Amino acid sequence: MLTAPGLSAGRRRRLRRLQRRLARARPGSNRRARVKRAVARLRAREADARRDWAEKASTGIARRFDLIRVEDGPGGEKDIVEFGVLGPLEVTAHGQPLLVRGARTRAVLAMLLMHDNQVVAADQLIEELWPGLPADRASASLQVRVSQLRKALRSAQDAERLVTRPPGYLIRVAPGELDALRFDRLARDGETALATGDAGLAARRLAEALSLWRGPALADVDAAPFARAEAARLEEGRITALESHAEALLACGRHRELIGDLETLTTAYPLRERLWSQRMLALYRAGRQADALRAYRDLRARSRPSPAPARSSYRVPSATWSPDRRSPSPIAAAIS
Repeated sequence: MLTAPGLSAGRRRRLRRLQRRLARARPGSNRRARVKRAVARLRAREADARRDWAEKASTGIARRFDLIRVEDGPGGEKDIVEFGVLGPLEVTAHGQPLLVRGARTRAVLAMLLMHDNQVVAADQLIEELWPGLPADRASASLQVRVSQLRKALRSAQDAERLVTRPPGYLIRVAPGELDALRFDRLARDGETALATGDAGLAARRLAEALSLWRGPALADVDAAPFARAEAARLEEGRITALESHAEALLACGRHRELIGDLETLTTAYPLRERLWSQRMLALYRAGRQADALRAYRDLRARSRPSPAPARSSYRVPSATWSPDRRSPSPIAAAIS
């Protein structure tokens, strides 16, 4: 597993002491403000070290699942409460894990987070999480779970984040507090940079986005139907980011580094033609034309069960395939 550098041991101990002081400090007091600024300075140093490392690390796409988070909240300061759904559901307060007990309680939180800053009707929550239960019992159970969530957030002095608003409940989430929102922002920035020709910036932004993933999305609440649907949507975004990241690295001339990871990814996602195209391109630019043709035949063989696939769906422009982007490639000719 790749691990990023962070604070030194001494600074980590100091950070833990400051976090304990922050938890004890009276809200609104000068002491709390001073401690909060000190925590922010340490977190900013940690973020700078991790961000520098993330940009310089070797770029094996499949290994990006194991990179740790490098993004901070607005202004470089760690958010007081953060939520993670790109993996098992995770809540942290002042940088420390916040315990949310109970599968149904966690499912309620997950559903609210998937509709951040929007009212989720109580009836919708009940239909998703207590199907078939009598209405009065389901309503009472939902109220218990909401109360448990408020208690957990109250321990982080953030109980007002969960709001009762007819016909249901709303959870307030600021920019930077939910990893899925940070992922979307970074992925969009990467796609924009790629479209404007800045492949280096695109690779960095997409790598940061992918580093936010800790495993399958909503992994510990996937029994609920809504969680399965949301996890599938988030996973599609992750795969698209992987494809765009590979495209950016190819544009940077780093095709040799990509070959092994693209072989892994085409095995995991055999119907993603963009990954296959990138694999063939990386092999060809590395001088492995026979392997590139073999990969093309593997793709065609996998696609054969579908009726009469259009040849144009496998066509790649000749200039794209050429190592020097000038001479036409024999592989491109075979494909087209």
